[in-house]
Amino acid sequence: GVNNAAYGYQSMMKNITGYHNSAFGSFALFENTTGIQNASFGYNSLVTCTGGIRNAAFGAYAGYNITTGSYYRLFCRLWYYYRNQ
Repeated sequence: GVNNAAYGYQSMMKNITGYHNSAFGSFALFENTTGIQNASFGYNSLVTCTGGIRNAAFGAYAGYNITTGSYYRLFCRLWYYYRNQ
C-alpha cells in the first residue's frame, strides 16, 4: 500500500494494497489488507478490519468486530457492543 502511517507493535501488519490508512496503537488495523482511508487509534482498534473504507475508530477495542464495513465512527469497545445488541 501507499501513503499509510502505522505506529505501534504490529499495527497494520498485514497491509498489502490498502492506502491512505492511519493506525496508532498495538495491533491497530492489524488485519487490514485492502482497506482505504481508515483511521484507527487505540489498542486493538479495527483489528479485524480487512477491507473497509473510511472507518474511524478511537479507543481500545473500538471496532474490534468490524471486518469489511465502511463509514463507521466508533468510540471504545462498549459503544460497539451495545449498538449491536
